[in-house]
Amino acid sequence: RIAWKISPTKGISYDATAGFSILLNSDVIGSWGPNCEQLVPQNVKGHVIQCEVERGLILQFFFTPVTEDFGKNLQLFFYPNYRAALSKSGQLLVNATIHLTRQPKYLNMTLTVDREPDYVRFAPPELNLSPPTFLDGSLAKFECRTDGALPPSPIAFSISCPPPPRAAVEHERRLKAKLGYPYSVHYRFYNFPSPPTDEELGDRLAVEYAKGILDESRISSSQDNLILSASVPIDSRAHDCIVFCRLQGKEEQIRLTVYYQTTLAYLLPLPKDGIMYAGSSMSCYADGYPSPSISLFLKQPLRQYKTEPIVDPSQYLITTSPMPPTEFLPDDSAISSTTRIGLRPDEYSIRGAHLTLAYNATPGVELLLVCTAGNALPHAPDFLGANKTIATARFVVAAVSYSSIGIVLGICLAILLIAVIIITAMVILRRRQKYASNAINTRCTAGTNGSKVPSRPPNKPSEYTTKNASSKLRNMRSSLVDSVGDSPTHDSLHLKTTTASNPDVLYASPLTTGQPLSKVAPSPPPPPLPNTEGVEYAELTFD
Repeated sequence: RIAWKISPTKGISYDATAGFSILLNSDVIGSWGPNCEQLVPQNVKGHVIQCEVERGLILQFFFTPVTEDFGKNLQLFFYPNYRAALSKSGQLLVNATIHLTRQPKYLNMTLTVDREPDYVRFAPPELNLSPPTFLDGSLAKFECRTDGALPPSPIAFSISCPPPPRAAVEHERRLKAKLGYPYSVHYRFYNFPSPPTDEELGDRLAVEYAKGILDESRISSSQDNLILSASVPIDSRAHDCIVFCRLQGKEEQIRLTVYYQTTLAYLLPLPKDGIMYAGSSMSCYADGYPSPSISLFLKQPLRQYKTEPIVDPSQYLITTSPMPPTEFLPDDSAISSTTRIGLRPDEYSIRGAHLTLAYNATPGVELLLVCTAGNALPHAPDFLGANKTIATARFVVAAVSYSSIGIVLGICLAILLIAVIIITAMVILRRRQKYASNAINTRCTAGTNGSKVPSRPPNKPSEYTTKNASSKLRNMRSSLVDSVGDSPTHDSLHLKTTTASNPDVLYASPLTTGQPLSKVAPSPPPPPLPNTEGVEYAELTFD
């Protein structure tokens, strides 16, 4: 509901012939005088517009739009007098376009059978085939109805399908592999750079199934977007799919059930290079609804037959036919499959659709695994299960050599032990080099700082040698003091060991302050000291 309040400028009263008009797309839907008296009958159904006098000269207009008014142009004119009304030269007070927003009140979805397959007459009477249950090959018709929404929006129709059975996934994989293209080409359709897993390929197939059903459907909508009709083909792809009808915040859905015959059966995983190892297993997968019954059994391969060579050994003549003649003569060679020993009952187990070879299975036995799959209704076994789907796999039993495994494990352990020994030796050598370098750095640092570093234990001098060297150093000190005591310019004298070829010779180092060295030179050098192996560094200071 829209309301407007109108008052004259500066309190001036309206003329007696003045009036107001409301137009919708240039059509007058209501006219009133200055006292809200109706001048022209309303041109709309119901009282959607009205005029009220609030107080004094203030007028209030109300307008309630309906769904049909969406997008129309709304105008409000004021005519000062009767002449302006006749000439339509009034003052435009309101000029706007109506925009409405409304949620739908309901959304209904119905499903009917548009066409049934021909074999429906063979279906058992107790089989319920009312929608949403169909037979493969039917045609279903969906219809979605609503009261509409504002702004006007069409009804959306979509389908969502679950991942198909694994047999269908394997069938799709083999179809792509038969193309012979590189992986980047024949898997580009699914955006996979390499062969996908069954789960990944199943999800992609579900999307493609739904898209394919929509592409094959005929969908139409009414002009007012209130009704949507769709004719959808029903086949094995549509089983367990959900059909949606959506309009803004409302949604309706129906899940489909499709009875279809088993047409695909595969034994997975296939024996690699025709060899199945003891302890491995193989399973049979099939499609169809109801769920198919699967039976497995092992048998010896059929008797092998040999072909006659192109050159006849009796007449030595070459045949001219493109293929040599074939005689059904049994092959009596040692590799004939009929002469081989089969498996004992304790060497394999079959449980439902799964075959498992025991670890004690006899190696070298050639077998043929046959899978028979077919779905049938409980009360009508011949309706869908008249034909069976068969899958076979031929393989040779191979046992795992535990001695070979032991040898391989022994070699791996030996390599690991050698690697551990080498790493340990490298760590030990590294630590020794580190300790040696630290010791050398310590000795060099001690010698530079002038500290006394003891010699190595094998070169340790005797007690007599040490005492003799100490007494001679004291005598040399007294003689040096007597010789240089009269020199007034001498401050101190240091005795140091030389680094010349004779390390036992001591020399005097005069330290003077501002005096030449010639004044100290006349002092006689001290006598050489005997070899003192226990002293590496000595320093004497005289004040």
